Amino acid sequence: TVTYGGETLLEETVTSGQTAKAALDLYADVLELEWKQVSNRNPGFGSTAYVIDTIYSVGSEPVGAASGIRAQFWSSTYPGYGIESTETVNGKTLYHYIYVGNDWRFTVDGKKPTDAAHSDENGKPYEYYLDQYTIGNGDVIVIDYLEQTERWTSYDYWLTA
Repeated sequence: TVTYGGETLLEETVTSGQTAKAALDLYADVLELEWKQVSNRNPGFGSTAYVIDTIYSVGSEPVGAASGIRAQFWSSTYPGYGIESTETVNGKTLYHYIYVGNDWRFTVDGKKPTDAAHSDENGKPYEYYLDQYTIGNGDVIVIDYLEQTERWTSYDYWLTA
């Protein structure tokens, strides 16, 4: 199912055993679907992955500071991204990152699908991209457009004001 603002744009039954991307590609013309290639950190897959760039010409819209969420700063270099806070852990700075934006979200059975076989440096399983997730029998896959808030921590400082 693909929805926008609560309105269903597409609702189809697809064959299991294919990736979620391959299933969406079957309806690419109907949805005016465009993909964007991104860096992939999951060692179980190649160095790149695919995310939805646009459906019906609707793509990512960073919200950032306009969300009203307080942060130490919101980046102008990376719209929508900010650092909410920092703390010192074992003599190292731990950054509490945030992203707020309107984006296409991919869920399976109401949750973001994760790769139990591969985890990041904090032991958190990587989330699957659409080209990495293989559809199983009975999966309910939803692609919806909504404001999302993501939070994570890292010792890496990459965000500029």
